[in-house]
Amino acid sequence: MEQIDIIKQIEEFYNSAWDKLIITGSIIFAVFGIIIPFVFQFMQNRILRLQEKEIRINTQEQLEQLKLELQQEIRKEYQEEIKKITEEFDKKSQGLKGMGLHLQGNSHLQAKKYKNATYDFLYAFKLYLIGEDFKNLSTIADLLLKSCFPNITKEDLIDIFQKTDMTIEDYFNQLKEIDKNKHSQTIILDLKYNADKLKIK
Repeated sequence: MEQIDIIKQIEEFYNSAWDKLIITGSIIFAVFGIIIPFVFQFMQNRILRLQEKEIRINTQEQLEQLKLELQQEIRKEYQEEIKKITEEFDKKSQGLKGMGLHLQGNSHLQAKKYKNATYDFLYAFKLYLIGEDFKNLSTIADLLLKSCFPNITKEDLIDIFQKTDMTIEDYFNQLKEIDKNKHSQTIILDLKYNADKLKIK
């Protein structure tokens, strides 16, 4: 009888141990086979979402930066273009003013009002230089040298510059300053030389 009880106890022990082993194994399987992969998948998805969000933010920031740089570049090009157009307009405007004085000087020259013609031509010369109208500038210089200077006195020339509150030297220095590309330096020096050597009639 005692042997049977011992056998039963052993059998119950093994059955109990087996049941515990099955339960423990099931729990371990559940943890490692279901819960951990689920947690891993959850964490992986969360990391992917965070990375995706970061990429979107970075992309948006890059797009905004690119947009800003593009706007600045367009604004810069626009301002440069406006500046060029304005400068070109100013040049043309000065050239047109020079033409008006050129025509007025021609009228004075035909009327033999050499002093008035000289004033008009000198002023037109300056405006043509600003407007970079070198063809008309050369014509004006020729008129001054051949038609005006031989028919006026040095006092006349001094009087012309006094009306503009400038000396002869100031005027020609200003012309040289305007002619930064040295297109007309020879003409300017020639005019100055002939103006300086005028004799009183």
